[in-house]
Amino acid sequence: MSEELNQGTIRPLYGERKIAESEIICFENPNKSRNYQIIIDLPEFTCKCPFSGYPDFAKLKVTYQPKKKFMSLNH
Repeated sequence: MSEELNQGTIRPLYGERKIAESEIICFENPNKSRNYQIIIDLPEFTCKCPFSGYPDFAKLKVTYQPKKKFMSLNH
């Protein structure tokens, strides 16, 4: 539901809409018998603090071993 903010700004804000609309895209692992790791480094990860509402900044590192599917990260 939209509510108006000062100067005609409408909620949800752009970033909130993009987060709500996003999804993780997966695809089949072509070689399920092979063991390997996928490491994703995001040196400039930005998120919204759930307590203050202000932006938080972090370094994020995701390490996983795919079994049936891979995750596709488009940023």
